[in-house]
Amino acid sequence: MNIEIYKFNMNNKVFVDQDVNFPKEFDKGDIKDLKNVHVNGYLTISEYDELDYNLTITGTMILEDSVTLEETEYDFESEADDSAGNYEKYLNKNRNLLDILPILWENIVSEVPIQIKKEGSTLQNVSGNGWEFESNNE
Repeated sequence: MNIEIYKFNMNNKVFVDQDVNFPKEFDKGDIKDLKNVHVNGYLTISEYDELDYNLTITGTMILEDSVTLEETEYDFESEADDSAGNYEKYLNKNRNLLDILPILWENIVSEVPIQIKKEGSTLQNVSGNGWEFESNNE
């Protein structure tokens, strides 16, 4: 997601309210896909050239069920209020754009649950060579 750097000249605060798409080649790790990602908030550049942000990021992650490995939707919301360091780290000088996709990604990844279970999914006939899964839940 790119922000035009000239917008900071007006009042040193850029408001953001838009949908975000992550490129297919973006390594998503445990996240199989992202849907309906939206970011809302603002960015500022401090007197020390720090890129500060206050953003709310919402959307739906597609993750694997921790037991059955089925694809499962997980709605998330991340409140991101921090400093990203020197703004030049995110600046594409040739195009005068700040790429804040890495900032968004860092905050989305922090919302991935350790385990997730798809609603209504159950284990059926789980066994192997010399073992069998038994459940006391009936």
